[in-house]
Amino acid sequence: MSINSYNAVGIAEGFIEAESEEQVIEAWQYLIDSGLAWKLQGWFGRTANQLIEEGYCSAPQSRAIADTHLGAIPQNFYFCI
Repeated sequence: MSINSYNAVGIAEGFIEAESEEQVIEAWQYLIDSGLAWKLQGWFGRTANQLIEEGYCSAPQSRAIADTHLGAIPQNFYFCI
C-alpha cells in the first residue's frame, strides 16, 4: 500500500490495518513531513511530537512546516535544508 494522506490517517487512527510496524512509522512520518499531524485533531500533533522526541520519527524536513509548528516541535531539533 502506498502512503497518502488518507492511508496515513487511517493507519494512525487504526481503521486501516498496517502491514508492519515500519509502515506505522512511515505513516506517522508522512503526517509529520506534510504538516498534517498539526492540522488534525490535537492528539495527532501530540503523538507526532512524542514520536519525534522518542526518536521513532524525524522532525519535518521542510523549513516552512518547521517554522509554522515551532511551538509544537521541540526547539532542540535542528533542520537541514
